[in-house]
Amino acid sequence: MSIFDPCVVRDTPPQKQRSAPTLHWIAMPGDSWPQPRREASPESRAVALSEFMTALAGACGRLWVLDRFFDFWCGLEPILDALECVPRRQRPGFQVRILTGKESRKKIKDSLLTEGITTVKEEEVRVLKDKSVHDRFALVDDDLWHFGSTVGGGYHQLSAASRGWYERAPELSRVFENLWLQAKR
Repeated sequence: MSIFDPCVVRDTPPQKQRSAPTLHWIAMPGDSWPQPRREASPESRAVALSEFMTALAGACGRLWVLDRFFDFWCGLEPILDALECVPRRQRPGFQVRILTGKESRKKIKDSLLTEGITTVKEEEVRVLKDKSVHDRFALVDDDLWHFGSTVGGGYHQLSAASRGWYERAPELSRVFENLWLQAKR
């Protein structure tokens, strides 16, 4: 039997279809333009970028967020539904890591406690050591996303996100790992 035999079971999973990088608008002008949407709050829930939610719902390995200003209402709250739609018990080894700023971490932690959410655990959120990171990034499996505003896109003003930077994902992965090791818990 050769390794080219179609009946041979291989250890490596099939690669996901990879498309060219794409741009996705957040809070695209609608009937109310130029009036931006209201800021997200408990009374006005954010609506996350649907393409990001779809990618997250189909992820099997990781969601890593690098966003110094990541918050609960515009960032984390909208993506919790996607995380909960496929529970971790159905995704063994699925890893959530969030690197954010000190104030953001406190607000996330307080909101998680207030809302009684257990999807994201406190130890999965760490504080960046310094202010060396400006842009916002997410790794959903090996799909690198770049956000002009909050990761997930639940932002109230016109912004954009791009995705599909697969060849650059290992670079961000290394940077993220280094920052994660240096971050405060």
